[in-house]
Amino acid sequence: MRKTRRPYNPRMAITPLPSHLIPVVDFQLAINGIPELAWSTRLDGTVEFVNQRWCDYTGLSREESLGRGWKAAVHAGDLPGLEEKWESSGDSEQERECEIRLRRTDGVFHWFLFRRQPYRDETGSVVRWYATGTDIEESKQREFLRAAEKRTLEMIADGANLPEVLNDLCTTMDQYTSATTLAFLMDKGGDLLIPVAGPHLPPAVAAAFNPWPVGPRSACCGTAAYTKKRCVIPDLADDSYWPADERGRAARNAVLSHGLRATWSQPLISKSGEVMGTFAVIYSTPRTPTPRDLEFIEAAGHIARIAIERQRSQEKLREDERELRRITDAIPHEIVVLDPCGNAVYANRTTLDYTGMTAEDVTAPGFRERLFHPEDIERNRDFRKAALERGLPFEAEHRARRKDGEYRWFLTRYNPFRNDQGQVIRWYATGTDIDDRVRAEERTRNENLALREQIDRDSMFEDIVGSSEALRKVLRQIAKLAASDATVLILGETGTGKELIARSIHKRSHRADQAFIGVNCAAIPQSLIASELFGHEKGAFTGATQRRLGRFEAANSGTIFLDEVGDLPAEIQVALLRVLQEREIERVGSNEPIPIDVRIVAATHRDLNALVAEGKFREDLLYRLNVVPIDVPPLRDREADIPLLVEYFIDRFGKKAGKKFGTIDKRSLDLLQAYDWPGNIRELQNVIERAVILCDGETFSVDETWLRRELPAARNRPSPLNRVLARQEKEMIEAALTQCHGRVSGPSGAATKLGLPARTLDSKIKRFKINKYRFKVPSAS
Repeated sequence: MRKTRRPYNPRMAITPLPSHLIPVVDFQLAINGIPELAWSTRLDGTVEFVNQRWCDYTGLSREESLGRGWKAAVHAGDLPGLEEKWESSGDSEQERECEIRLRRTDGVFHWFLFRRQPYRDETGSVVRWYATGTDIEESKQREFLRAAEKRTLEMIADGANLPEVLNDLCTTMDQYTSATTLAFLMDKGGDLLIPVAGPHLPPAVAAAFNPWPVGPRSACCGTAAYTKKRCVIPDLADDSYWPADERGRAARNAVLSHGLRATWSQPLISKSGEVMGTFAVIYSTPRTPTPRDLEFIEAAGHIARIAIERQRSQEKLREDERELRRITDAIPHEIVVLDPCGNAVYANRTTLDYTGMTAEDVTAPGFRERLFHPEDIERNRDFRKAALERGLPFEAEHRARRKDGEYRWFLTRYNPFRNDQGQVIRWYATGTDIDDRVRAEERTRNENLALREQIDRDSMFEDIVGSSEALRKVLRQIAKLAASDATVLILGETGTGKELIARSIHKRSHRADQAFIGVNCAAIPQSLIASELFGHEKGAFTGATQRRLGRFEAANSGTIFLDEVGDLPAEIQVALLRVLQEREIERVGSNEPIPIDVRIVAATHRDLNALVAEGKFREDLLYRLNVVPIDVPPLRDREADIPLLVEYFIDRFGKKAGKKFGTIDKRSLDLLQAYDWPGNIRELQNVIERAVILCDGETFSVDETWLRRELPAARNRPSPLNRVLARQEKEMIEAALTQCHGRVSGPSGAATKLGLPARTLDSKIKRFKINKYRFKVPSAS
């Protein structure tokens, strides 16, 4: 039974034979046992031994192969490369490999991979080389065909004509089939169209055929008979096959004298089934063509068909482009035609007039760099490359340079143009001038940025500063409620930082990436507050020339901060109540409800319960706002935070004024800590800013006359009498709140009962930390 040979990977390294296991006397025996072609050489490159497999394959005896006689089996075209890569490296101790064509006993050349390994003696010195040869014909054939097809397409894309393409194809066939080739095309009637001589044809044959006159039927070869898969060429010795002129006779004599004959021909059939012509190969060989030869030549015919189709397609494309150019020149838009890689091949008249360039400038290297702004080229580079590779329409914005040097913004829309096979062969880029729009958007962005910066500058401070227990209590509340969407009511005296608390809630919420819109309800005229909050429709009132979005719509998906909510007029309170209940608004002048998703944070320094008692604030609105109340402590209750705030403001205003202070005057710091700060942090901020401006030197100090109220004596160590009086005052206030059910102002409020102004009583309640809500009697429902 015949033994099936295991497939061999030609690129797998042959495992070197360990020299210490092979005695020198057995070296030739080891080589002879290798199943591949194998031989050994001396250091000078001459062969000293070949194995039996070499002799069987090449037909050379051992004696004929010794020395340099083995080169008789190597293809003549590969000898220069072999000497350069193989023998010239004889003094190197590195492994070597190369690819050559080796002649078989029947004269057929196959591609082989030669590999060389050093053989060393006991001292590690290289004393000889042994080499192996592996047949890689099949992989080389596939490689040749892929390379030939790729090279053909590249040549056509670069503008090569059919003779140039076929000449390159002949070179490839000559390398593969080991023959001198002559390829030619005939049309459907058998007329010779394009003959191309191979590179190794005898000069007489090449001169007879190349170039062949292409013209009327009198100067053509004979007619071919077609079948479905191939056509039959008449015998080349037949006089009727050749043109009856001197050129034809010379060609016939050259072919016959050199033993040339037609061995393969095939019809070139397009994808639509049309017979475009014949591809034939004439070559000289002493043997009958092998199936592999014919298979390769058939594949070459397939490549020739592709070449013809591509050339026809490109001719049609060029005609279509000429027509499109006439059309695009009449279009008043900037249009540039690009190749599949995005390189410009044409620009219409409008583009040339805008840029001041010529048609040659458009196709010259660096066109995009001369046209577009460098920043936009860099910004769009990766996006444009990926979009071109996808082959789908896309658009990009960039600045294009006008002929006067000015850059203007353009929106360029890229649309692919495909051939019958669906391949993108052109891109049409149409530009629209959007400079006015972009400039307007840029102005709006700058205005918004300036507004945001102004808000940050006008805020009391950029971060919450302090570590007192009173402040930490507020921060704990913020951490707990920030993640929810609950409505928050911030209570505190003027200047305590209520807006900062609101911003902190927003920044720690899931809405942090959305807008934070602040509204000072007390600063907006009552006649405009509805339009400001909810927006208005065009024509809603005199001066409403267009629709305007209100603050609630601007804050959609984000947070709106209603500062001084206690100053809202009654009709706006009703609208705000609807927002809280229904989560929708109505613009002024419209009855159409608009749903919104916004978190509401309100703040006030006023006693909303007193306002409810006086009928100035809706009680149901208070309940809706007061879901999560936060009491911001006044600065007098944060005495431990004053040194930190002083340092913070000194640093902030010092940078602004270009000053740097090394120390803080101790007496000034004591004055700042002893003062009760009725204006809270805002007043402290103003005092520090004034001192930074007026101070000289590196020591920061404050003029005590700036602190306008009398300093309470020994505030941190009240006398026993003061403690008794304070306790009695607190008890009197709590008794009055009990009798008035927690109401502070109004005719029946505790302030009237005690004979105090409502604001004064409210201040005392906060100072004694009395929870006035615990005295309220729940209303019956």
